[in-house]
Amino acid sequence: MKNLKFYLFAILMVITVCSCEDDKTVDPSQQVNQELQGEWDVYSFTADGEEFISYSINSFVINFNCSKDCEGRSKWTLIYTDGSSQRYDYDYEVYNDGNSVTIDGTKYTISFNGSELQLSGNRNGYKWIIEAEK
Repeated sequence: MKNLKFYLFAILMVITVCSCEDDKTVDPSQQVNQELQGEWDVYSFTADGEEFISYSINSFVINFNCSKDCEGRSKWTLIYTDGSSQRYDYDYEVYNDGNSVTIDGTKYTISFNGSELQLSGNRNGYKWIIEAEK
């Protein structure tokens, strides 16, 4: 009987300790911000359905750098078929449970498929779709 009481007490203590642990939930926007980090090679960039990769753009790279939980800075580097290049630096913020990102004031929906990224939004009156891979 003494052993039974000891085992019941031990089980009760385990249940009590386990139920008191903090449930740490991760903010989905913070998680997406972490997934965004790094260099993304754009393999498709369309504006209103017109493809620009290989037509007028040779290379397009986006680099995301986290500065806060759901915010950071992105660097866009484009090399055109005529050899010229442009670089843009934009602030960004991930929101809406990680389903959206605002880059330089433009709202994009964001989705991941393994190591692939898709950004879709309206910029300057054009529907942009950017597809990239790490």
